[in-house]
Amino acid sequence: MNRRCVLTLLGAAAAGTLLGGHSPYRQWKLYRQAHLLLLTMREDPRSDELGELLAAALRERLPDSRAQVARAPHAQRIASLVSSRQADVGILRSEDARALYRGEGAFAHYGKVPLRVLVQVETYRVICRDDFRREHAYAVAEALSAAPRPAALHVPLSVAVGDVPTHEGALAFARGEPVTGR
Repeated sequence: MNRRCVLTLLGAAAAGTLLGGHSPYRQWKLYRQAHLLLLTMREDPRSDELGELLAAALRERLPDSRAQVARAPHAQRIASLVSSRQADVGILRSEDARALYRGEGAFAHYGKVPLRVLVQVETYRVICRDDFRREHAYAVAEALSAAPRPAALHVPLSVAVGDVPTHEGALAFARGEPVTGR
C-alpha cells in the first residue's frame, strides 16, 4: 500500500470515531437501572454522611437494590436530575425539598416538581417523584425503618398544607397496610 492509501484509511477511521460520537448517557442510564442511587450534596457533609448510612442499610436489607451514593455538587443539581427523571431518589434539606416541590426560590426555574417523601431523617428528607413505584417506596421505607439507622428516621404520617406529601407506598408501610392495597 502506498502512503496516500494508509493516510486515507487512518483519516477515515479517525473521522468515523470522532463523528460517530460517544455519549456516556447510555452507560449512566444502565447504571441507574441496576442501582438505587441516593443523590447527596457534596457541599453538605451531613447529607453525604446520611446518604452513606442509608445506602449501607438498604444494601443490607435490600441487597438487590445495590444502593449507592451519588454525589451532586449542590441541591440544584439534585433538583435537575430528579425533575428530569435522570435520577429517582435524593436527600435534601427539608426547606430545599419544600421549595422544589412548590417551585420557589432557587428552584423556581424547575417549576413545581411532584415530589414525595420516603422518609425523614433529622432535618433532611429522602425524596422521590410521585411516579416512583409504590412497592419500591414501601420496600425502601420498610428497609430503612428496620435497619440500624439514625434515631431520628421516620415516615411522616402527616404534613403541613403546602408541604411535600409522603409517598403513598411509604405511608402504606407506616400504617401497616399491604403493599398492594390502597
